[in-house]
Amino acid sequence: MINEFIKMKKISITLLSVILPILLISCDDGPPILPGLTKSQVVVSTNPEGATITVNGKAFEKTTPTYIDELEPGFYKIDVKKSTYLDTTFYIIFQRGRTDTINTMMREDPAHWWKVWKTSNGLPSGPINDLVFDNSGSLWIASNGGGLAKFNNTTFQIYTSTNSQIPSNFLRKIFFDKSNNIWVASSLGIAKFDGAVWTKFTDVNANLVDNYITTIVEDKNNVIWFGTASGGLISFDGVRFNSYTMRNSGLPSNYITSLVVDANNTKWIGTYGEGLVKFDNYNWQVFHVINSNLYNNYINDLFIDRQGNLWIASGASSAPVPVGTLTKFDGTNFRHYLGRGFTTVNKIGESPNGAIWIGTTTGLFSYFGEDWALYTLQNSGLPNNSVTSITFDAEGNKWIGGSSGLSKYIGGN
Repeated sequence: MINEFIKMKKISITLLSVILPILLISCDDGPPILPGLTKSQVVVSTNPEGATITVNGKAFEKTTPTYIDELEPGFYKIDVKKSTYLDTTFYIIFQRGRTDTINTMMREDPAHWWKVWKTSNGLPSGPINDLVFDNSGSLWIASNGGGLAKFNNTTFQIYTSTNSQIPSNFLRKIFFDKSNNIWVASSLGIAKFDGAVWTKFTDVNANLVDNYITTIVEDKNNVIWFGTASGGLISFDGVRFNSYTMRNSGLPSNYITSLVVDANNTKWIGTYGEGLVKFDNYNWQVFHVINSNLYNNYINDLFIDRQGNLWIASGASSAPVPVGTLTKFDGTNFRHYLGRGFTTVNKIGESPNGAIWIGTTTGLFSYFGEDWALYTLQNSGLPNNSVTSITFDAEGNKWIGGSSGLSKYIGGN
């Protein structure tokens, strides 16, 4: 059988050849073909290039891209091999005097391209909700039940509600402000860590309208904004916490899922069930499936790319339109990326070279140019198809958090 390929690329073999499993059937009812009178050739190319070729078990002296000529009509087994990639095999019947083409995307060997850490390696328990690198290159991990972890590529240092001022071990978001303080959103309040001292903020000491903090961002005026699960938005200017709810603002919902700030200091707010909100510090504008081309009102993540486009991750099993999608908003038009097998889109990130990476409940997608790739438990080193967090290190490696572990992927765009 032709191997299942890791990327959504076409394997093109011209219609002049017939690809079979291991079944050989006659291609012509005419008289016997005399050897040497009807030879054919095949062009073989791979991505990446440089794969070695064997034909019916015999090594071919050139590497891809190349061609093999002087082929007698008949049944052939062609193997292409490359270090750190899985072997790919084609079974082909060559007919009379044909020139055929094999183009294939080599499938990466997960043992080389992926590394996985689980609780047995010291990773905190629970799904990973957020991943952030600090200025020193350490990875900070927010887990849903296991607290906060700092990972230096060797060991995990874990902060919990018993050994720090983190209010709860159920964490949703990590954020580093311009002063390099780390802010942690938990189910029972906010924690701030300056590298030496922890400070806790709850409804007891900070007049928070809701202790369940879902997301954090900092605007251009150094104001920290928090989203909550039932209390709307909270802003903190370093002295005072201010609340924005359905009662005193243009928010259509008090359940805030995501926040980003654009180059104009405009706040973009994702809600659970009431769409997307734009707030420019004076005016509120709501984008809903009823009054705009927004695809789904259940927003899970927002991300602004280097060109200033707003990317929207949506979907929820309880939504009227349960299937979510990836959407790009350029300020005027919504472009939805449908038909990719998305169910719920959880997280969006951009790699250093501009590829968009998408974490979903059905695997990890990448989108570069107009090319798509899908990484799953079945064809990669992902420990689980539910991807809930994505970030990138200084070398451009992808770090992926999910429902059952932390992964590092050194390939892709």
